[in-house]
Amino acid sequence: MDLFAFLKLLHRQWTTIVLITLATLIAAFFVNSLQPPKFKSTLLYSAGISHETNSEKSFDVTKVADDFAQTVTGWMRSPTFSERVSSLSETSVSASATTQAKQNFLIELFYQDEEGKDKIIAATKQTLEEELKKYNQESKFKFFLTLHGNSSSVTKKSLFFVMSAAALGGLLLSLAWIILSSYLKGSVTSIEEAEKILGTKAAIILNGPSKNKLEPLKILLKRLGHQTLLIVADTKGKQLKKELSDFKTIYLPEDIAKLMKNDNKAIVLVRLDETLTSTLRQTASLSGKELKLAIYE
Repeated sequence: MDLFAFLKLLHRQWTTIVLITLATLIAAFFVNSLQPPKFKSTLLYSAGISHETNSEKSFDVTKVADDFAQTVTGWMRSPTFSERVSSLSETSVSASATTQAKQNFLIELFYQDEEGKDKIIAATKQTLEEELKKYNQESKFKFFLTLHGNSSSVTKKSLFFVMSAAALGGLLLSLAWIILSSYLKGSVTSIEEAEKILGTKAAIILNGPSKNKLEPLKILLKRLGHQTLLIVADTKGKQLKKELSDFKTIYLPEDIAKLMKNDNKAIVLVRLDETLTSTLRQTASLSGKELKLAIYE
């Protein structure tokens, strides 16, 4: 299928694209609305070295303190640290940290129970002190941590971001659905495909307003004579049968045995995305008639 045929397929299936995308948007909106708000507390710490530690150069002390700040942020990234804070505060907490300039680092605590904020901050401080105490026992430097302040805020995913992602996801899902269903169903998806199977060019292409779409077909049937057989392949509908009731018509695959009758001429009506390639091949091999092709888009 070339790009032009693919674009025409999407145009014919626009209702499927709209419905799937709309359903995805609605689902994303409700899921986002039901999500509880997430709270965040940010703690600003600095790392330092005790005066008890001897060092000849202040530059060395600063660098060692900077390195230690990075070590502490590594503690924060460990799932074990979050689990210990959650256990002490009796609230589910997710912790992370990033280093800043001049021995500083930020700790970010994410949780869903705003009332437990003070307990969470206290649990974080306690866990840090416990880790610091163990670290200092094995280090030649005696480090200390200073809390300079904290702030709290409510975080929630932007509705615009969520809906944009949902719209893109719905669009991709609908495209995948159309391609997969067309492939699995084995339907005729382009005029060129129908022409190749029947070995003839399309006599007419019915793509006008739905109200008068079949008029060119009726005119062609009248011009060829009432003995001309109209073969409708895998296309059903009460309105279609009603409009074609004045003509000699068979519907495949249920009327396939009638293909053997000795009619000189026949028009095969193919509806894109509905008529199966297998039905069309059977028509071409069993008919033995002079076939004309009509495409119903």
